[in-house]
Amino acid sequence: MKKQLLLGSALLATLSAFPQTGRVVPKGTNVQPVDMAATSNQRYIEQLHKPEPAQKAPTYGPQNQKGGTTAKSVANPTATVFQPFTGSANVFGVLESNSRPLSYNDELNLVSFIHRKSSTYRTNPVQTTTGAISGAIVSVFSDDWGGNWDSTCVWNNAAYWARYPQGGVYNPPSNTLITNAYVVASGPVTGQANSWQGSFLATKQLDTLGGNGNDSTASSVSNAQQFISNTATTSVTKKFDFPSLHFSATDDGKVRAVGMYVKDYNATTSAAFGFIGANVVTGTFNNSTGTMDWAGEYIIPPVRLVPSYGYRQIVARPHMAWNESGTVGYVWFIGCDSNAVNVESSGYQPIVYKTTNSGGSWSQIPGINFQNPQFQAPVMNMLFSTAANTAITIPYFYTGEGIDGIVDANNDLHIVTTVIATARSNPDSLGYIWPAFPLGKGNDGEAYLFGHRPGFRPYIYDFHTTSSGWDVLMVDSMSSEAPGVKSADAGFNDNPWDANTDKSETDARLQMSRTTDGKNIVITWAESDTIFTNNQHKWNSFPDVKARLVKVAQGGGVSLHPTKIDITSSANVFVAGHATKHYVSEKCPKVSSPTYTSGVAIGLPLTVSNNTSVPMTQYNNVVHYYTSAVLNFDNVPNDSIYWPGNKVKGPTTGTTTIGVKAAGFDFANGLYPNPASGKVTVSLMSKTNSSAEIKVLNMVGQVVKSVNVPLQSGTNDVNLNIEGLPAGMYMVSVRSGGSNIATKLIIE
Repeated sequence: MKKQLLLGSALLATLSAFPQTGRVVPKGTNVQPVDMAATSNQRYIEQLHKPEPAQKAPTYGPQNQKGGTTAKSVANPTATVFQPFTGSANVFGVLESNSRPLSYNDELNLVSFIHRKSSTYRTNPVQTTTGAISGAIVSVFSDDWGGNWDSTCVWNNAAYWARYPQGGVYNPPSNTLITNAYVVASGPVTGQANSWQGSFLATKQLDTLGGNGNDSTASSVSNAQQFISNTATTSVTKKFDFPSLHFSATDDGKVRAVGMYVKDYNATTSAAFGFIGANVVTGTFNNSTGTMDWAGEYIIPPVRLVPSYGYRQIVARPHMAWNESGTVGYVWFIGCDSNAVNVESSGYQPIVYKTTNSGGSWSQIPGINFQNPQFQAPVMNMLFSTAANTAITIPYFYTGEGIDGIVDANNDLHIVTTVIATARSNPDSLGYIWPAFPLGKGNDGEAYLFGHRPGFRPYIYDFHTTSSGWDVLMVDSMSSEAPGVKSADAGFNDNPWDANTDKSETDARLQMSRTTDGKNIVITWAESDTIFTNNQHKWNSFPDVKARLVKVAQGGGVSLHPTKIDITSSANVFVAGHATKHYVSEKCPKVSSPTYTSGVAIGLPLTVSNNTSVPMTQYNNVVHYYTSAVLNFDNVPNDSIYWPGNKVKGPTTGTTTIGVKAAGFDFANGLYPNPASGKVTVSLMSKTNSSAEIKVLNMVGQVVKSVNVPLQSGTNDVNLNIEGLPAGMYMVSVRSGGSNIATKLIIE
């Protein structure tokens, strides 16, 4: 008997499932198909009720009342630099990969990050209730690309404890002054009853960096802190839950978040949970009151209902994306459209609604027709055919590695995702996939979801609308997939987080950012170099953030830039190989000079969140690291890179210069051999006669070997004695002058 399919969610960790090997269904075995939807949705309900640790009010000594985000100036780096710029009491505020806590406002050149407060941030008033202590929400922001930061408290409530926060900046049309702008945040709230009580919507006016208005007291303006109960429908916002995905602020002066419309968010069964649809909640600034007026709009998709079980075949979390002006927007779900045009398009796939009048009205657009030829080679030929009819393949848009959407310069929607395949074409079996091996394991004894060999890797796709329907672009493939979060899950032992009840997920967190003109889309994800993982497993246990660029042609058409950039592998030891829980801003600037026409460089605000424990501890303090990454896809000269704003020219604090060699020297042939034992050769290329300091650091940042060596102009091969160092992964850092480069080393 099949398990009952429950409501799914992208919130949860990667599922325990088996890999696909090809288009032939395994025969002569007793292996049953894996119920992806049931596993995913059961985990979702468990996640909703997962308790956080009890917390006591900390003892405060003399300190910065803004919680350790004192503005400071530092020298401009020339190599990869991630700055620790704030923190939170635990990792639970950054679990959702499609949340939007990090934002960039191009009119103010302001980067902001919304997060749950750190353990040392002292709110006013100080909360003493367990759970309320870490339920305060803080915004940190910078007007010089991470050189200086300030912070301000946005939400603080003794009864309603905020979780999973996101937000950005409301800026009045044509305004260029920070003092006229407001930080806005949204998210769910819990409370003493240890259940989800509803949602919060918060607004607070900003001050200039260092100004007295940026304090640890949430705004006292009436309705600046609004709690929306989930037990009844209100006349203004309407009923909505968990507005923690895809926050958007557009040039029309609107801010928007999308929440779920369900019967009972605290239910423990699918039927009682009762998915209905989405609620797009729009905030419009009220000049008379000095805060936001909020209104909601329901969107209810035509989802297939299976009467025998009484559930709807849908991943419960709705998604949303808007263009720069706020006129064109999309809301989309991953589910089984009851009006699907053919069998191939009947599975868990996008159900998309579009508005062209700023949300005044919404209309469903046609879904993807996978019978069209452009989907055959890149998608259908990479998937498993169904058991009942091997001539049919049904794509399943998999949310377990993250899924994201964005609107380009032509007002077309782009959805980035990975895809697996449904095992059977029967309507009540669309949430199942086939395991690949009779024993459910690959050659290394691990049970992967993807095949991890040519033709069956975790492929990253950009599905996008066009004037005539849909098209697809294969962006890249990943070398790893998310390890399990439960003790019985495949890859659980490789998960880099600790286990209390469950481990924290380490998925790819597929995300998108676009330049303000919408002509360039940056797609980011986290994957591991499996040379360095335990027994070279394909689990994402040492993640680094990668990026690809999709270029949008005026009037339609997209192309993939040939360069892939590894943003974090040469970063400091606390980020390289530990780039978990990353976020990118929905918007980013093109930083190549307007007069430079030979290539493009993108400036990407990016954060990474982790802690230095091994394994990382999900219940303890986490540090948030920031960089303004220069994604230099075409080797644009440094003197032709200009950041927006009159304060900044060229790379600044927190800026990663990628694609341009560090000043004066770089790795020539890298490290060899690698893996190594006893000794390793560090091969360097120097432009001048100079000297360098070479350090070997373990994965908690301790220096275990350090030497100073002379460098001559040209190639320098330095033999480094590593005798006696324990087996494991290390970072080799080389500094010469003001420049620093780093790479990974594995010792056998």
